[in-house]
Amino acid sequence: MIRRFSQSLHPQLSVIPPPVRLPRVLRRLQNIVLSARLHAPLAMAEVRRQLNQPDVHVRDTEIHRNGWRSVLNACVYACSPNSHLTQDAIRGLRRRIIRKAFREARRHARRGSVLRLLPLGFARIAVFCRDYRRRRLSGFGLGPDLVCTVQVQRIRRIRCPDIVGATIEQRGRYRIAWNRAWLETQSKSGSSGVS
Repeated sequence: MIRRFSQSLHPQLSVIPPPVRLPRVLRRLQNIVLSARLHAPLAMAEVRRQLNQPDVHVRDTEIHRNGWRSVLNACVYACSPNSHLTQDAIRGLRRRIIRKAFREARRHARRGSVLRLLPLGFARIAVFCRDYRRRRLSGFGLGPDLVCTVQVQRIRRIRCPDIVGATIEQRGRYRIAWNRAWLETQSKSGSSGVS
């Protein structure tokens, strides 16, 4: 009678697979893996806090394909837990900013999309020192909370202008365009690391 009732509600409700109990060794291994996945980011965040390294939070990403490479535009928020954000801190974060934004954009790409497999061809990441909502970041402008843009270019045909009045710095393949308004606020506050 219960089977007839469940089939009348939905035809797939009558087929319920029995629970499979894994062997004890596999259950312990699964617990170790789950524990590592939960605690590793927390441990790394604590190490960064002890070393006074800023945290990077990805706020918005846009990714599309250009030939056989991907093009990434993103906005990230960088915050230093114990002190002000400095130019030296951003210089040290440039690889992590690109990597974290690219990973987040790939994760949000459609399932089965080729964007999850293509290598990075061009990336331009706007770095902010204050947390904003996504809709505010889309047309932010050149306010003092925009620290810089970090750019990586492996596709030569893409032309992208830098921030107006920015101080350009080339660090290997990374091009950093410092926002003039942020640099002025840093010089007024007398923060170290501004050069």
